Amino acid sequence: MTDSGVRRCDTFLMDDMSTLLNGLDLRYAVSVAELGGEEAIYQQRQLLAGKGWLIPAVDALCREWPTLINRENARDFLVEALQEADLFTFDGLADVISLSPAALSGAATHVVELLRAFNQTADLRQDMALELWTRLAIGGWCSALEVRAALATRATHAASVGEDASPYLVRSLGAAFDRWNDNELEEGLRLFADAEDSNSDSLMELGFHSIGRAAAAGTLTAALDEMRMATVWFTRAEQDDDRRDAHAFALITGRIHHFGSGNPITPEDVTEVEDSVYTYLSGFVGEEPHWRQPRADTSASWARLISSLAGVADLHQQEWMDAANLIAAAADVYIAHRSLTLVIDPSQVNERTLGASLAQRGIATILQPQIENGLAAASAPIAFLDRWLAREKEHHATGSELPQFDTVAELRQRLVEMAPDNPKAGGGSDTGDTSTRLGETPQFVAMKAAAAESPEAAKLLDEWQRHITPLNFAQEELLERLIKGIHDHAEGNSVAYDGQMRALVSALIRFTARYLDQLQSGQRKVPWLRPEKTDLPGEDVLADSLDDALYFAGLNSKAEVANVGGGRVDVLVEFQRCRFAIEVKRELTHHTDDQLVSKYGTQAVQYAATDVTAVFLAVLDYFERQERLDIDAVFWTRQLQLDPLSRKYALTALRVQAHVDSPSASSRRSGYGRVSKPNNRV
Repeated sequence: MTDSGVRRCDTFLMDDMSTLLNGLDLRYAVSVAELGGEEAIYQQRQLLAGKGWLIPAVDALCREWPTLINRENARDFLVEALQEADLFTFDGLADVISLSPAALSGAATHVVELLRAFNQTADLRQDMALELWTRLAIGGWCSALEVRAALATRATHAASVGEDASPYLVRSLGAAFDRWNDNELEEGLRLFADAEDSNSDSLMELGFHSIGRAAAAGTLTAALDEMRMATVWFTRAEQDDDRRDAHAFALITGRIHHFGSGNPITPEDVTEVEDSVYTYLSGFVGEEPHWRQPRADTSASWARLISSLAGVADLHQQEWMDAANLIAAAADVYIAHRSLTLVIDPSQVNERTLGASLAQRGIATILQPQIENGLAAASAPIAFLDRWLAREKEHHATGSELPQFDTVAELRQRLVEMAPDNPKAGGGSDTGDTSTRLGETPQFVAMKAAAAESPEAAKLLDEWQRHITPLNFAQEELLERLIKGIHDHAEGNSVAYDGQMRALVSALIRFTARYLDQLQSGQRKVPWLRPEKTDLPGEDVLADSLDDALYFAGLNSKAEVANVGGGRVDVLVEFQRCRFAIEVKRELTHHTDDQLVSKYGTQAVQYAATDVTAVFLAVLDYFERQERLDIDAVFWTRQLQLDPLSRKYALTALRVQAHVDSPSASSRRSGYGRVSKPNNRV
């Protein structure tokens, strides 16, 4: 082909590419094919860059890397794009490339060679290159030693000439320090933090690292010292730059240190923390988070934990605890410290040095003494019995008409006399005997003794044990699925009431699991489970049972509440700043999940017209089943919007199967087990 022919071909390709780009929307991801194919992309890099399509083009290549025909050309395209990009484009390309394992498997070595060359100049591009290099090193795509040395050298030089630290350099130093714990990297952060015009980003990084050290501490003193230091760093960052995130974390770490030092968390503390976290997180709505943002977003989980810890003070005051939340917090401490997984990104602690289990023990070290003492106190079972007695008085005009009322009242008095702060109790032991631990207190032993003598006391003991038992693994997984579904579907900042939702959803899971386990035949069955066909109970039996279960879970639950969303809701659960409506229905025939939502969802959603956008539906299902649906299959979440002008709501529904054969009945029937297609639930 002649030179003129090549020029005509290039012109055609440029015109063709321009036409393609004019018909595409930059807001949406595009495919390689939509950009004219691989060769067109490789040949028209300059045109793509000039029209602002370079980042989407690289994104398309990275997403489709395994199916590309010429990956060497694609690799060269990526490297040349980085080499010639302006600062804004370089930032976007770095995000795309660092999140593409497929592309990095073939291009990482060449990308690092370019980044090494950029490291020779002391400017913003060097800092951006160091950030990408750090991300690749943390991901294991290249050697870490060279980039760690480069970061320390860059920080020392910048500080020595009074240069302001860029966010890219500070993020890189913080991430590398978290990962490798080098003294030189910490020194780099401190140089910027201690400068005359201190850098708030550096202070935040040091604060988060102190949280990580607290999480890894093996003693209470060490953990508290690191948590106090975190508060110091965050407070300085807040003063230097009036940062909302610094204010939120200064409050959070301060309250955790306060609690670990033996002091109570007050309702005012909880409100202050929740308000600060809400203000901080709401400031980022609609913004694209950077790669270190998930660590900061754990503020909502910290706030939930602090809210849970407030219940410990309630125990010592012989007031009712928020059982669902507090027990969840205690469970976080006792079983693998799951709270740490929520509040600390495990990657922020050097697990190669500390080990995964050690990297999660520090938070437990801070929280465990107070939680154990609170749960072991006599006030917990006493408060439970107080709640039962109060509910019985609500249901009956006078308690004296109920023989079990006097029995429970006598049991309560015995527990009061056995309390550690009661002179009649004879004092407690300082030996750390395991008899004072959760589930083995003298008060608990007394409840078991009473249960042996009184059927009503036995029911109460069973109820109490149910509420102090953490969710099992399957139920915990279900809880996380449902909470995620609510956050995905509920319009507005559902993070603000995440703790309240978890308290309610945990109680609903416990309730549903209880009746899923119950026998539906024999003299000891629950009367409304598998009753005579001619006398099927109404939905009110489920509403009353659900209301009682939520009430004894420590929630402020009431049945048949009028003037809610213009009507009368079956069950209403109220918290200080939000409330949740539960509509209860009965079904006699088979309905799918979506059919139930279609039939009853509109009514349920209207009860939340003036409150948060999370609502609930409970269905008493009398459809005759041969096999029961499992715990995961009887919960689901859907999004509803009744009018374009109204908000979008998350409706979480549960199905109580009230007419199911026993498992042994399936063995008596002919045929083999059926294998169903997988069903991904929301």
